[in-house]
Amino acid sequence: MKMMPKISLLILNYNGLDITPLILNSIQKLNYPSERIETIIIDNASTDGSREMIEKKYPFVKIIKLEKNIAYGAFNQGVKRCTGEFCFLLNNDMEIDPECLRELIAIFRKHPEAVIAGPAIYNFKSRKLMYTRKYISRTFYQGADHFEDLTEEKSMKEELEAYTGVPFLRTSFARSLDYVFDPDYFLFVEDIDLAYRIRMLGHTFHRAPKAKLYHDCNATTKLFFANTQLNYLVERNTLQTFLKGVQAKNLFLWTPLFFFPRSLKLITYLFTFKISFIKSTLNAWVWNIHNIKKIYQKRKVIQSQRKVSDKVIFSAMGNERAVLKYMFKNKT
Repeated sequence: MKMMPKISLLILNYNGLDITPLILNSIQKLNYPSERIETIIIDNASTDGSREMIEKKYPFVKIIKLEKNIAYGAFNQGVKRCTGEFCFLLNNDMEIDPECLRELIAIFRKHPEAVIAGPAIYNFKSRKLMYTRKYISRTFYQGADHFEDLTEEKSMKEELEAYTGVPFLRTSFARSLDYVFDPDYFLFVEDIDLAYRIRMLGHTFHRAPKAKLYHDCNATTKLFFANTQLNYLVERNTLQTFLKGVQAKNLFLWTPLFFFPRSLKLITYLFTFKISFIKSTLNAWVWNIHNIKKIYQKRKVIQSQRKVSDKVIFSAMGNERAVLKYMFKNKT
């Protein structure tokens, strides 16, 4: 039996005193050689004593201590400093199934050329399968296979693949990127941006349906962010991804499609007196206007690395029908 490769588990912590033990306890139960696991907490300047708690109760954990909260941009620090052949980018509100790492490694043994894979995401409380893939549409709204009467049996047999929000990467590949998660995003849509750039480079985002990850959805964000803040971040970062990622011809062709559903949402907000949502959406657009030069500079770098067209990308990770179904089910 070949030696199992070393894996670095990179976990974000921000004031997670009551949340972070969830994932740390599950790591201690993994069916994987403990000496081949490196656990790194990237602490986003917590002030609740969670950092001290981790140091005391979980001595196997290495802690990267940041001076300010930079949210998902902190993963870039972890990728630079981990020592595993693979790195797994995780939230603290997750539980890793004991067989998860073995199943992810199995994907890379089956596909030696692979650089990234994603686990199946289960609901932490109900223990039911939520999704094994996400899609985007040309509006750059996203959806998932939550509402396709998804069963474990169907998931195991399904050959189609698309991204999930929890990447398991070859560390060497992750370090070859200018960044894993765009530091200007802070929170939300960073997974779409990463998936789009990886597709642009010509790589496949492999599904690992037998690798289970249980997620206590939004356990952290709902504690620290109002709905209008979340709306602002989602709309700001989605527009950034659109402006950076799509080919020049599609910037013109898809711009009306991008703004049409958002304009409808603004009208809906107006008639339902959700003025704060109107303000947060417009502020998101204004931010992009003010930062257009910076976005353009990143766009030049990204487009210079492009190996496949948007048509190829959307044939792999796009699904207009699934996204629309997701949006209507969630009353987006």
